[in-house]
Amino acid sequence: MWHICKHQAWKINILPEHIASGAIHALKQTVGQAKIKKIRNFAAYFTNTVKNIYHDIFINECDALLAE
Repeated sequence: MWHICKHQAWKINILPEHIASGAIHALKQTVGQAKIKKIRNFAAYFTNTVKNIYHDIFINECDALLAE
C-alpha cells in the first residue's frame, strides 16, 4: 500500500511531507467504507481514494504558492 501512495504522489507531484498524512487519511476512509459496505477490491478502492486526496493536496499547495 505504501508503494501505491508513493507512486500516486509521484504522478500528482505533491511535496514529500504530505505523502504520509494523505495516506493515513485515505486508509481511514477506505477502512470506514469497508465496515459500512462491502468493497470488492480493497486495493483499487484505496488507490482511487489516495488519488483523490493527493489531488486535493496538490490544489491546496498551488493555492498556497499563488497566495504568496
